[in-house]
Amino acid sequence: TKGIGHTDFKDSEFGQIPQNWEIKKLQDIGFFKNGINKSKENFGFGTHLISISDVYNINLNYEKLNKVHVSNEEIEEYKLQVGDIIFVRSSVKPDGVGYPLMFKGFNHPVVFSGFMIRFRFNKNEYDPLYLKYFMEFDEFRIKLMKVATISANTNINQVALSKLKISLPKIFEQKNISKTLLHFDNYIQLRRKKLSKIKKLKKSLMQDLLTGKVRASVN
Repeated sequence: TKGIGHTDFKDSEFGQIPQNWEIKKLQDIGFFKNGINKSKENFGFGTHLISISDVYNINLNYEKLNKVHVSNEEIEEYKLQVGDIIFVRSSVKPDGVGYPLMFKGFNHPVVFSGFMIRFRFNKNEYDPLYLKYFMEFDEFRIKLMKVATISANTNINQVALSKLKISLPKIFEQKNISKTLLHFDNYIQLRRKKLSKIKKLKKSLMQDLLTGKVRASVN
């Protein structure tokens, strides 16, 4: 934001950004891999698996992930590392395609489904959480949708993703940005929990009042 630290700006496809920020294609900062495909009888046991529905779960519980039977070789090939970004590759809803999840780590191996694409950084000079937030950024989503293909489902592939660009400050600033956004995410979740409790209280009160179990009093 102008007036908070940065004074020199330049034009970019994302609007004006600080002079010392870079614009890079995703293919220049990491690499992609499609997920594993297995037949129906292989599901329900084995190794923890992240699938499409898990990406949209704000409070994802890794313990409750689905499981899939895979070999040790497949685990090595498809297991996730802390900081990996997993994209939705194919979605019934257009706005679901390309939606990102950052893998936070788990005490057991976790692989990812064939309806998803994994992105892994090639260097340690990038903050995964910053990238995850950037990929939720409206301007990035608009560009992503332009290169998606729509048939029965909306799809995105590695070639299209690799050419998409992001703006990159230095690593310390990436972390400061993601830390700030995470703070607001946590605040939103807290307010949602409180709102949920109030709604449940109201529902219970309605049940009591509208059935006469509790008598309403007016002061």
